[in-house]
Amino acid sequence: MDLLPARIKVKLFFTDPVEPNDFVPLFHSWIQEKRFEDHLLVDVADYRHVPQGPSIILVAHEADFIVDIEDGRAGLAYLRKRGWPAGDPSDDPLRVRIRTALSGAVQAAAALESAPVPGIEGGELALWLIDRLSLRGRPERDPVLLQTIRQELSAFFATDDLTVEPLDRDSRRSFGVHARLPSNSLLVPSKSLPA
Repeated sequence: MDLLPARIKVKLFFTDPVEPNDFVPLFHSWIQEKRFEDHLLVDVADYRHVPQGPSIILVAHEADFIVDIEDGRAGLAYLRKRGWPAGDPSDDPLRVRIRTALSGAVQAAAALESAPVPGIEGGELALWLIDRLSLRGRPERDPVLLQTIRQELSAFFATDDLTVEPLDRDSRRSFGVHARLPSNSLLVPSKSLPA
């Protein structure tokens, strides 16, 4: 694939209803603690006035951590936007980017474990390739793209027991997939996560 999305979003779903306001002090504490060494955490933004969208955002230079209520399902989203690692020259660069976004999302989920907020559902995620114009053709009809995403999810979580289906969305929106994995796979990735 010659053209790569500059932004990839991974959303993990909460087990229980959330109160977005609870994340404001939590995200501020992550900034103070420098919770993610590989991210420059900048500020917390409140978008609760936007219906069915991002609610609370922890803005970092490399990515945004989002309490996302889009489509009526609350989740913690990780939106990687820059600072992509080069990876091994033999690696598919799209797979490297998907792996980086998955790793960031799982790190964020792990950071919630001791927080007074709902936990993360263990067997489900959504992934979007945000920059649609950087992908040639119609990705929702591209079996190679779906296979690439499926392969990386399978490798990252060390399981072939997963389903990956395109999200049924308006063609004007970003291409996304919904994945189901064995219970709690999200919390036990096969690869060690970057520090």
